[in-house]
Amino acid sequence: ACLALSDWTLEANVSDRNSSQARELLYRAAEAGDRKAQLRLAMLLQSDVDSPGGQSEALRWFEMAARQGSRAARVSLADWFWRKGDPASKQWLEALADEGDPEILYRLGVLLVSEGQVRRAADCLRRAALSGHSGAQLSYGLLHAAPGGRQALGVPYSLKKAAYWLEKASSNGDAQASFQLYRLYRKCKFSLRSLAMSQRYLERSADQGHSHAQYLVALSLLRLSVERDADIAAARWLARARRGGHAQAESLLKFL
Repeated sequence: ACLALSDWTLEANVSDRNSSQARELLYRAAEAGDRKAQLRLAMLLQSDVDSPGGQSEALRWFEMAARQGSRAARVSLADWFWRKGDPASKQWLEALADEGDPEILYRLGVLLVSEGQVRRAADCLRRAALSGHSGAQLSYGLLHAAPGGRQALGVPYSLKKAAYWLEKASSNGDAQASFQLYRLYRKCKFSLRSLAMSQRYLERSADQGHSHAQYLVALSLLRLSVERDADIAAARWLARARRGGHAQAESLLKFL
């Protein structure tokens, strides 16, 4: 009843006085153990940036709702800690992983890699990559490109497999994946080595917004001094790289 009445009061867009009453009713329902009220109260406190201690209080209510089985609360906690770079997100990501959500699997995979749990990480990243998650495709591809002992951990060293997954991510618009392909196709030990392909991926990465790729494209244009308007095109790429925070691009622009 407290939850229903607080909902009615808040949705009616009533005065501050009634809004305070609604919050009090919501507190009563939350303290009585209603997980929907706990979740709603947590969300209300989280959105109230001016409330002293509101964020820590919101966290407490999210955790209470999550322990009672609220999926939305678990997602909120996983996201909360993930954005802060806090490893505490792992327990909530693990609680959600069986549902197969690609973003959850990707984040859990990244955390597991950082902890050295490569086999579990690879499984999470593979599942997310197969679902089309570009970040997972990038990370899974890079696992295959990392030399040394991966076979025993379930991730064989294979530059061709790395290229396959990086291309998937690149085609999905991931600028970092395109840049990694630029580097991969320049490797002498890569059987498919091709400087033309390398340049293609460098230009794709630049188009996708990778600031260092934009800087490198500009340098390659500046070397083509005999080509008409190459310096103008280079200046445009340097300007884009500078907007992306590339310090070397900013320095070089001063000399053009």
